[in-house]
Amino acid sequence: MSIQSTVRISSKSQNLLKEFANQDNKTMHEVIDDLIEQEKRKRFFDDFDKAYAKLRGNSKAWDEELEERQEWDCTLMDGIDRGEKFNEVGDLLPNDESK
Repeated sequence: MSIQSTVRISSKSQNLLKEFANQDNKTMHEVIDDLIEQEKRKRFFDDFDKAYAKLRGNSKAWDEELEERQEWDCTLMDGIDRGEKFNEVGDLLPNDESK
């Protein structure tokens, strides 16, 4: 169930919203939902970048991070033959298809 509410926006924003909806063949509600999701993701990654910069700014913590990465690095190819090829969904291709 969706909750409906009214939000006042400027006529400029409404015109742009209509334009975006027409270009994308979507309703204005769908465009608003998409834009809110994009903003949510942007904020997440902005916060992530800030936290990463803070980590890099602390030399002791950064050295510990790099050390931990080294410890886990051996697992990246654990049990995988470097010559194996996979399709776009991750299924192993038979030898004759992987060439």
